[in-house]
Amino acid sequence: MRFYLAKKSKTYITVDDKYLSIIKRPYRLPFTKDEYYLIDEFDQIYTRKRPNPNGGGKSIFEIHAVLNTPKGQKHIKLSPILESKSKAQYIEQEIEQHLGITDRPVPEED
Repeated sequence: MRFYLAKKSKTYITVDDKYLSIIKRPYRLPFTKDEYYLIDEFDQIYTRKRPNPNGGGKSIFEIHAVLNTPKGQKHIKLSPILESKSKAQYIEQEIEQHLGITDRPVPEED
């Protein structure tokens, strides 16, 4: 499964048998690295609503994940800013389905 999210840069979210990878092109910062996470560590995926940093009444959305790592629970951001709640929820549901995660409420979720 692979998602392609584009604005000024492209973000690829890829899930294979072992890893979920987040690859950003072109790099936003010179030292930005590709991110790889073991799929066994994923506990939950959720969509988070944020106020628009540019002002205005329109909200923006991000997709986050809860990981259960050996060092404890960790929250990570999976997606860039999305302007559509339905698009964010669709991607969230597709990732959950592919990882075999049952959706349940997360306190930070909107």
